[in-house]
Amino acid sequence: MKLSYCYSLSEKKEVIRLYHSGLSQKEISSLTGISSSYVGTLIRRYLAHGVSGLEFQSPCCFSPEYKLRIVRDISSNVLSLCEASLRYGVSLTSLYNWLRQYRSVGLPGFMYLGRRGRIKEAPMKSNKTSRRARTPRERELELELEKARTEIAYLKKLRALLLAEEKKSSSKKPLSSGN
Repeated sequence: MKLSYCYSLSEKKEVIRLYHSGLSQKEISSLTGISSSYVGTLIRRYLAHGVSGLEFQSPCCFSPEYKLRIVRDISSNVLSLCEASLRYGVSLTSLYNWLRQYRSVGLPGFMYLGRRGRIKEAPMKSNKTSRRARTPRERELELELEKARTEIAYLKKLRALLLAEEKKSSSKKPLSSGN
């Protein structure tokens, strides 16, 4: 059996002609070599949308809000998967995946799923804008804090140098003359 996207419009119209002649879905499938389930899909599309339902539809992107509306229609038993597929023009596989995602990750995750890239976080405030908004007293305290940090760093380095020098001098032992 061929994959569904390989069928020409004339082959699909032949399926509909055979359907109108009174043949069953299985009989049409055996005559045309098209799977029985896809024959059923073609018939449902034709009944819902006419010949335009048989034409190839390129995949399109749906907004998360649109997906959510469809999923809620299915979840609240307003529509079955097949009915939603026909009404909204979305494949059964896509609907099934959306429903599974909605049930597994919930509303917040479902609204983000489909979008690519990193999740946008709250923008960080730049230093320039935050400094302008500070009072003179805050700026004075920040300068004082910066000076204290610089002094602490200087004292730590000085202490390390003094300890290193002390260690060197203590490790050197005076040579005693044995005479």
